[in-house]
This record gives sequence, structure tokens and C-alpha cells, in this order.
Amino acid sequence: MKTIPIILALGLSTSLFGEEKKSEPLDLTPNMRDQASSGIAYLKGKQLALELLKEGYKIDDFSISAMKEGFAEALSLKDSTVKHADFQVAVNLAKAKLQERELNLAKVNTEASKVWLVDNAKKEGVKETASGLQYKAVKKLDLKDAAKSDPEAKDVRYFITYQSANTNGVVFEQSPPKKLVGVGDNLLPGLAEALTLMEVGDHWQIYLKPELAYGGRRVGKALEPGSIVIMDVVLAAVKPK
Repeated sequence: MKTIPIILALGLSTSLFGEEKKSEPLDLTPNMRDQASSGIAYLKGKQLALELLKEGYKIDDFSISAMKEGFAEALSLKDSTVKHADFQVAVNLAKAKLQERELNLAKVNTEASKVWLVDNAKKEGVKETASGLQYKAVKKLDLKDAAKSDPEAKDVRYFITYQSANTNGVVFEQSPPKKLVGVGDNLLPGLAEALTLMEVGDHWQIYLKPELAYGGRRVGKALEPGSIVIMDVVLAAVKPK
């Protein structure tokens, strides 16, 4: 693993490390300057790669040498060696390749989801509705100390806490700790259905097939297209109509 302690000492980026603190100029040795250069380059490269992963891109989709060249040209304020028209062609080809791969991945995952749900329906306590929504009642929780968020907001019907994960248990979205979230009816179809079945105080785990969740859409790097979403949901209150 690469170590970059000098970056923290320098405070090179307020966006990465918080508010910059004023300090006396550091007397840097050549070795320290090399560390700083390597460290910030590594951080920025990793930052960009993580964003691309969320869209479904992979390492083989990119020429690292061309990326380095474009990076250097931009920071050096040099004219691009690639024509704008060629840029557009490359972008369109990359998008088409990604779209095709995501569609194929959605088909594979959708079929795998069907098998997973058949097995899950056999587990103790799991029930299934006519739409294919599967759920299991866990327990009732005492949320009297949780504060409602935007209690007077329009279009709010339910106050809930939730956590969303994939079938590997990787959490990709959740409500703030000890905070209720106000939601309306514009929800994932499976979640919207579950809330109409739950009573105040219920804690359910719900299993959403792709059609009741995000369908063929990707949600960051944690949820591939055509995937099942597992949600832990607590219904804390229902706003009177």
C-alpha cells in the first residue's frame, strides 16, 4: 500500500481534507517534494477512478497512457493533440460499449435474481405478495428519541428509517442515525407497497426483485443493473391526511 503522509502535512486540498489551516511555510527537502507530487497524483487518480466505477466503467475501458497524456496537457495549458471531432467519436463509442455491457449484465442478474428469490421464499418467516414483493417481520423498535426530518414538508406521508443493501450485504444507502426520514408516495414500487402493509412501529426486511426496485439501472458500484435490493425498514409514523 502506498503511504502519503506528506500530503496530510501540506494540506494541499481543502476539498479533500477539510478547511485549510494557516501555517508557516514548510522547508521541504527534495524527497518531501517528490512524496507530495506522487501523493496528490495518486489521490486524484483514485478519486477519478472511483467515480468512473460508479458508472460501470472498468480498467480495460481506458488507455492509461492516453489518460496521462490528456492530464498533462490540460494541467500544462497546452493545446489538445486530439481533435474535438475525435473526442466525440470516442465518447459515443465508449458509451455504446458501456450500454451494451450493462444491458447484458442486467439480463444475467435478472435471471440470477429469480433463482435467489425462489430460495429466499422458502426461508422461515418470509412472505410474498401478489406483486412478488417478499418481506419478513423482524421486530418493533422504540424510536421515541428519533427526530422527524421536515415534519411540515409537503408530500410527506411516512416517517421511516431504512437501510438498502445488495445480496452480498454491501450497504449503499441508509437514513441518518437516530433520524427519521419523511417520504411520500414517489418511492421504489416495492418500498411503496411495503409501507401500505406495515403498521406503525413495524421493522421489516423487504426483498425487492429488480422490477420492484431499480430495474436495469445501476446504483453506483454496489448495485449492478438487474439486481435485488434488500431493505431494512422501520415505519415510525404516518402523517394524517
